Amino acid sequence: MATPKQAHALVTYFGQKYKKKYGLDPKVNRYAARWGFDAILMDMSSDDAKRLIDYYFETVSPNGHTLDWFFYNYEKLAEANEKTVSDRSLLAVIREATKKRTEEW
Repeated sequence: MATPKQAHALVTYFGQKYKKKYGLDPKVNRYAARWGFDAILMDMSSDDAKRLIDYYFETVSPNGHTLDWFFYNYEKLAEANEKTVSDRSLLAVIREATKKRTEEW
């Protein structure tokens, strides 16, 4: 089970990423957000949650990257992130194979 310190650290991390992207602090109820991150930490490690937050802020979001949306959709984000990572590794393999073929030709 996640510790309160881990959950609060993720709230802070989310706030930092938000401020970096939008230039202002997000309006966050830290107490409620702590419980949201506590639930997420039951499914993944703190490092994985940070990577997921990073991925969330890399995506285009019509809702302005709200914390509520993140809590309700983190599982979908995790799936999309895994697919993106696997696609990148597959593309790297394809590029390498193409490079070898062009050198042989």
